[in-house]
Amino acid sequence: MTPLIAVTLMLAQAPAPAWHGTLAEGLAEVQRLSDAQKPDEALAVTDQLLAPGRFARWREDATAHPGWKRTLVEAADPVFAAVGLSDLTPAARAAIHQARGVVLAHAARRSEANEAFEKARALAGPGELRLDATYDLGWTALTDGEEFRAQIPELGGPAAAPQAAAAQQAPGAPAAPPDPLELARAAYLRAREHFVERMKADWRDEDTRANVELVQKRLRELAEIQKKREEQKKQQEQDQKDQQQKDQDKKDQDQKDKDKKDPQKQDKPSDEKDKDQKKPDEQKKPDEKPKDEKKPEDAPKDQPSDAEKQDKDKKEAQPQPAKEQALTKEEVMRILDTLKEREEEGKKLLDQLRRSRRAKVKKDW
Repeated sequence: MTPLIAVTLMLAQAPAPAWHGTLAEGLAEVQRLSDAQKPDEALAVTDQLLAPGRFARWREDATAHPGWKRTLVEAADPVFAAVGLSDLTPAARAAIHQARGVVLAHAARRSEANEAFEKARALAGPGELRLDATYDLGWTALTDGEEFRAQIPELGGPAAAPQAAAAQQAPGAPAAPPDPLELARAAYLRAREHFVERMKADWRDEDTRANVELVQKRLRELAEIQKKREEQKKQQEQDQKDQQQKDQDKKDQDQKDKDKKDPQKQDKPSDEKDKDQKKPDEQKKPDEKPKDEKKPEDAPKDQPSDAEKQDKDKKEAQPQPAKEQALTKEEVMRILDTLKEREEEGKKLLDQLRRSRRAKVKKDW
């Protein structure tokens, strides 16, 4: 479709009422109605100002984005001027959109105001109008950031209810609302971008510099809040782990106390454990007599009498103290060695006795 055909179809539609005064008078009327808190009437005047230039509005939409359409329309501008369609210059349209954006911003319709300011900045060439549109874009973003900042709990905003947070985390629950801290940060970053652009054109503008400093201060504030939140989250996770460990320790201690009170789970006495752990050769009695015990008639004369033996046997027959029952293997072996040495000594005495008897016997041959 050629630009002339598109314009013809556009003009075939029902025309909107036009503003019968000059552009300056129309802009003055827009400002008066806006100051009188009549945004709808002020916006109606901006529509009337753009109405004679419906072609201009179509041209603006056609050239809003780079592409073949924009190239074609811009190339056809001399043709449009020749047929009398170019009734408003880009600067005039930019001024109307700028006025429209101011009205929308004062009415707290900032998303629509941003669109109007963007159009004004795109249409306006280098100069004050473009700088004003850029500054106003930064101002609307800064205002959004201030509103989101007021909703942050750490700065006096409403605290999130624990029940609502738990319900939102349940399966199938609706997604949690966006964090006002993140929304405020995004708005402040947009504001800083526009203010910095404005300062590049004129760094001496005091309002722009003051707003840049305010945005930087707000971003640092949000960074500190985010840092504290992360520290609190880590502390809560650590406290939760510590509490779980305490609960587990208490559970283990309760189980130990319960086992101590249960007689079936009590440990055996230490002396019984020693008996169970002893090997068969360790349980041998230390006073067990050797197998090769000598007969009474072969014993030397200095051996104890029968009465002494009986007393000794009675003493040995008596129960041994618990300490003897717990003799170690080394002690048992030491006792056996002692008995063996005594047995050797007894053999030596017996041999001496026999030799002495043989020496006293008289020969009868």
